[in-house]
Amino acid sequence: MKKTLKRVLCLVSILAFLLSLPSTAYAAANNSDVSASIDCSFSEEENAKAVFEGLSPEAKQIFLEHISYDPALVQFHREYVDATFSPEGFLASCNTNNITSNDNDPLTIVHNGLIALGLSTAVVYAFEGIASGIVAAAVDGFLPVGDIYATIVATYAAATLALYWTTEVAPNWDGIVAVFQSAFSAMRANIAEALGLLADDARGMTNPAQSVAISGDLVIVQRSDGTIDRLRVNTRVENCYLEDNKYYVAAFINRVLMVCPINIDFGTAVAIKEANLSTVGVATYHHMLAQSVVTVNNPNGFIYHSNESHSGNPNYLPHYHPRNPNGTPKSVHIWFAF
Repeated sequence: MKKTLKRVLCLVSILAFLLSLPSTAYAAANNSDVSASIDCSFSEEENAKAVFEGLSPEAKQIFLEHISYDPALVQFHREYVDATFSPEGFLASCNTNNITSNDNDPLTIVHNGLIALGLSTAVVYAFEGIASGIVAAAVDGFLPVGDIYATIVATYAAATLALYWTTEVAPNWDGIVAVFQSAFSAMRANIAEALGLLADDARGMTNPAQSVAISGDLVIVQRSDGTIDRLRVNTRVENCYLEDNKYYVAAFINRVLMVCPINIDFGTAVAIKEANLSTVGVATYHHMLAQSVVTVNNPNGFIYHSNESHSGNPNYLPHYHPRNPNGTPKSVHIWFAF
């Protein structure tokens, strides 16, 4: 009942805002005005599942092997992700070459450092998921910033950090970065930059989007505190420099794919995906970031469409659609350039 009331109030506020637009802006829409109220508040259980499911198969193996030595993390995993998980059975059946009790092991350094900072189990779980993903993806102990960030985004850890941002994450942020830099000393600068992007995402999600609307080329994102972002989608995608690690609002206007040249955070990108509007989506440079957006809270997977399927419009980009439960594609597009 509360969610229904919240959605109704969000929709009413959007309609009121659209009606308050100048007449020229409203006329430009020419009956194309659409809006959607959304609920991007995920539970701790949903967040924990997203962290774990966002890991690669190898990273899951590393992660489970590592948390098996911590009773608090084992209990958290059982409560929120897999009630049948048995650390004893897991350790007995797997190859334990990845994890050792060596204090110089990156995951051990991360674990001990986070515990020393007094962080909650949920936050430690999210960060250790990130660390496991980095270990699994690193070649010779090194990754570029973009790959580190893509690994982080895949776990959707920002949602967990947003829940605890004010109380424990922000006050300990410098210590958290230092812990990761100590664990992954061969890429200290890249780790700091990638974690900085994560911090931006988590901060953005402390005030999540609750509704998305479009009027003409104006995309309107209303947040939970009532503030409104007005994003003018007025640049052809081929004329906009898409930064490697950023997300942009995109819209298909008059058969041309347009973007707003001002980037948005990951939380807003997910909210736009959740709104599921056919003409408003998200654009990013790298397909890994596009996959990260499309897979969040999406148990049915996604569908890929190449730009060849839109060969009549060379301006179009390849993109993903989330799947409906029956396997058909949802309306929203998550476009990418590479």
